[in-house]
Amino acid sequence: MISLPTLEHYQGHDVGIIDQFKHYPDLTSGLVDYAMVLDNPIYQRVHRRQSSTYQQATKALTGVYATDPDYDLKLNQLIDSYHLDRFDRSPAAKPIKNQLSTKEASAASKTAGRASAAPNQGTWRWSILGGISSAGIWVLAKRFW
Repeated sequence: MISLPTLEHYQGHDVGIIDQFKHYPDLTSGLVDYAMVLDNPIYQRVHRRQSSTYQQATKALTGVYATDPDYDLKLNQLIDSYHLDRFDRSPAAKPIKNQLSTKEASAASKTAGRASAAPNQGTWRWSILGGISSAGIWVLAKRFW
């Protein structure tokens, strides 16, 4: 775990807090853990079987994954700006458990949340509680698009 500043929305105001974030040694470990989090029943309205558009999916995250009441609008702006909806045009992905080999899944689950020796070099962090900066989507977008 690592403590970092983040913003949360409480009683109509954005409040800066220090929150605990999970710390991953590599992208695969972080994404595997993130997929497991989104497989939680409280996120069922986010999945393709429940949301036919990304706007419906992002709206379903608001108030559940994030405290920011405009979280869906901010995600939609990122999706639009970086044309991330192009990934929605492919067939629905198989569950991640079926895509990873047993060896990969085992390695990812063992390393999820474990700190690496160099915390600022190629590591991935997601907030435990959620919030404006919690999804890590902005970090991923900045790094890869």
